[in-house]
Amino acid sequence: MTDVGRAVVELGGWFGAPGVNVWHFCAPAHGEITAAYANSFLETLYESYSANPADWASGVTITFPAVCPVFEAESGDLLYYAGDDDPQPTVTGSGGEPVARATQALLRLNTSDIRNNRLIRGRVFLGPASGDCLDSTGLIATATRADFENNFAGVVDPLGPRAVVWSRPVAGAGGVVADVNTLQVRDRPGILRGRNE
Repeated sequence: MTDVGRAVVELGGWFGAPGVNVWHFCAPAHGEITAAYANSFLETLYESYSANPADWASGVTITFPAVCPVFEAESGDLLYYAGDDDPQPTVTGSGGEPVARATQALLRLNTSDIRNNRLIRGRVFLGPASGDCLDSTGLIATATRADFENNFAGVVDPLGPRAVVWSRPVAGAGGVVADVNTLQVRDRPGILRGRNE
């Protein structure tokens, strides 16, 4: 049995807010996620988002949960909550005006696992990012890409709680957890689409 935690990071302070970044994580060796492991992963997320406030648009607020729900990966059943009810401090962006809300930096979560003949990968949209994060051609600036990749490197920890991509159970097929082993921010912004588009 593999336990998988879910950490929902909320992004506010912008027109259309809130937005969320959903992170899944496992304990070392995919064992029980204790309060200490949940707290450690949440602290890593806080350090990642707060490393360079100028990458986030001015006034954007980033808040973190105090506890995380933990699920059984194969069945999707909610097992318990982990954490200590003491959330990390709020991060506030200090960069320039935001880029278009639907166009943001895209952090790709790479794994080495395959399901249904396809490589399992995840993604997190990082924004609202500061307009200063774009270069003169509208691409994500090289320095910004390096910032994000370096700042979030801590979520890929082979010795502690680490980010995973969780392919949840669908239509009778059990869920699968794949460890994230590398991160990549591509130069082209990711584009968010609504369900009605």
